[in-house]
Amino acid sequence: MAVLGEGAKRDSDEKIDNTKEVAETLKAQKKRRILIPSTEKDREPVSVQVNGYCYVIKRDEEVEVPEAVVEVLKNAKLTTYVQRKRENGDGNELVPVVSTRFAFQIL
Repeated sequence: MAVLGEGAKRDSDEKIDNTKEVAETLKAQKKRRILIPSTEKDREPVSVQVNGYCYVIKRDEEVEVPEAVVEVLKNAKLTTYVQRKRENGDGNELVPVVSTRFAFQIL
């Protein structure tokens, strides 16, 4: 792992590996039990990344995850578009509808 002191610069090609620090931070966080149910269209596990650290969460199983993972799930949004008639009656328009990407329960 590269550690940069105050005022230090790094080359654009140099990568800093902070995986251990991220893992320790996530391990120290309060844990929450969650459940992500399967849907008609999606039965695959859900992948959640926090600062490059990846969690693969099985659906239909209670799992314990750090609070940061719950926040990522809360903030994951999906935008779809629905068609509706314009108010002036002149044709149709597409209207964005924002919904949560994953339905999940905090147990």
